[in-house]
Amino acid sequence: MCGCLSKKNVTKNRAIKSSTISTRRDIGCMNMYEELKNIDLVIIKILKENKDSILIQANKQLRKWINNLNIKCPNEYEINVIKEYINNEYSEYNT
Repeated sequence: MCGCLSKKNVTKNRAIKSSTISTRRDIGCMNMYEELKNIDLVIIKILKENKDSILIQANKQLRKWINNLNIKCPNEYEINVIKEYINNEYSEYNT
C-alpha cells in the first residue's frame, strides 16, 4: 500500500452535505415568506397611523409565522382571513 488513501487525508465537507438536504414541505413553507412579509409591511404602515389592538395582534401573529416557517407551515385559511382584514383596513387608510 502506498498510504495515499489513508483516512487522515480524507476531508469531509459537512456544511455542503447538510445544506443540500431539504424537503418539499420546507421549500413550500419558505415560499410563503414573501407573502407574509408583504402583509407585515402593510400592517406596519397602518400601525403608524392607527394603533388598533386587532392590528397589533395580527402583526404579532404574522411575525410568529415568519419566525416559525422552517418548523411549521401556517394555516392558509388564517392567512387569508388576516389578508382580507388588512386589505380592508389599508383601503380605509389610503382614503
